[in-house]
Amino acid sequence: MVRKLKKEIERRNEELHKFYEANVGEIIRRARMSKNYTQEAVAKGICSNTYISKLENNQIAVNKESLFLIMERVDVSKDIVDYPARIIANLEQALHYFIHHDVKNYQELIETLEEFDFGIIIEMIRFGYAILCEDVNQATRMYHEMYHYFTSMDDFAFSIFCLFAIDYNHLIHDYKEARFILGLLDKFIHSSSSMLAYSHYQRFINYGYMHEFATSARHYAVARAHFILDEVSYRIHHMDLNQQMFAAYESGVVQNTLRPQIIQLFTRDVQDHYHITIAKYCQNPLHELNKIDDRGMFAHEKKYLICKTHYANNHMEQYQIEKGAFLAFRNANPHTPDYYQLLCLEEKKDIPSIKELIVIEFLPHATKIQSIEQIKYFLNRLSKMCFESKRYKDAALFMAMIHNEMDAIRGKRKADRDWSASIKPSVA
Repeated sequence: MVRKLKKEIERRNEELHKFYEANVGEIIRRARMSKNYTQEAVAKGICSNTYISKLENNQIAVNKESLFLIMERVDVSKDIVDYPARIIANLEQALHYFIHHDVKNYQELIETLEEFDFGIIIEMIRFGYAILCEDVNQATRMYHEMYHYFTSMDDFAFSIFCLFAIDYNHLIHDYKEARFILGLLDKFIHSSSSMLAYSHYQRFINYGYMHEFATSARHYAVARAHFILDEVSYRIHHMDLNQQMFAAYESGVVQNTLRPQIIQLFTRDVQDHYHITIAKYCQNPLHELNKIDDRGMFAHEKKYLICKTHYANNHMEQYQIEKGAFLAFRNANPHTPDYYQLLCLEEKKDIPSIKELIVIEFLPHATKIQSIEQIKYFLNRLSKMCFESKRYKDAALFMAMIHNEMDAIRGKRKADRDWSASIKPSVA
C-alpha cells in the first residue's frame, strides 16, 4: 500500500498543475476556434494574450476566477472542471474543521452531504470525520477503499488524503507507515500554510512516540506557534498533553501535570493513556490509576499497577482485595497480554515463567502497537533478570535488542520479529 502511495506521489510531482485543470486549455482552444474568436478577443478585460496561449497549451495552472471568466466567454460549462466549486469548498471547510477538531461543525457538514451517494471528495470528507471521531472500523474501511481512487483526486484533495492518512495511522498505532507518508509529503507540491503547520504537529506526535525527543520538540515549537496565531486551541492542548508524556518517557520522572479541565477535552482513550503514563512515573500512582475507565483499553494494566503499588507498599490486606477483584475482572474480560498471570508469577518470584510470559505475550503486543516505551521496559526487565542470574551474555543481548527494535519501528531496517522463536531458548 505504501509503495503504491509513493508511486502515486512521484507521478503527481511530474504534473505541472492540479488534476482538475488538466486538458481545460485544449477544450477552451476548441471552443474559441469554433466561434472564430481570436486569443485577443477572449483575453480582453480578463488577462493577457500570452496568458490565453499558455492556458490553451496547458502550460500554466490558472487562477480559478480567471479560468471561469474565460470559460464563460467561450460558452464552456464549468462542469468540465472535475470537482464543482461547492465540493472543493466543502473539502476546504472539512480540513479547517479537522485541524481545529471542530466535531460539531464537521458533523453538520457531513449532514449537508447526505444527498450524495458517492464521490471521491465526499468520501474523503467522510473519511476525515471518521478519524476525528476515532471510529477505527469505519476509518479502516475507507482508508483501504481510498487507494483505488488516486487518479480521481486533484492534488489538493490528494494532499489532504495524505494528512488524513497520517492521523489514521497514528490512531491505529502504525507510526512507521505514518512516518513514511510524512516523508513522501515533503516532496509533494501542494500545501497551504495551515496544512504545513498541521504536518509539523503530526511530526511532533510521530517523533515523540518514536522516542526521538529533540526532533519532536523542534516540530512542537513550530506547530505551537502557528496554532497560537490561528487559535487552534484543541491541538495546542493535545500537544501539551503528549509533551508531558514524552518528557516522562525521556527523563523517567513527571515534571508537572495538566489541569483536569484540559484533560477532559479529550476522548476517554486519550485520557486513560495519559493517566496510565503519568502513573508509571509519578510518586502517587494510585491517584492517577483511579481515574482510568474500567471499560477502556488500559483497564487490565490499571488493575495490575494498582496491585503492584499495594504490594510494593506492603499493604498486603489491600493487595489481596485488589487481586481478588482483578481475578474476577480478568475472568469476565479475557485479555492478551495477561497482566493477572504476570502479577501471580511475580508474587511467586517464578523468574523463568515471567521471562517466558513476557516473550510470548508482552513483547509481541508491544511490537504490534509499535510502543517503544513498552518494548524498552520489558527488554530492560529481561536484561535485569538475566544479569541478576549471572547470565551476562543474555543480559547484553536484550539491551542490544532495544536499539534494534527502535530502529525497526523507525523504519531504519526491516524486522518482523517472532519473539517466541528468537528469544525463547535464552529465557530459561
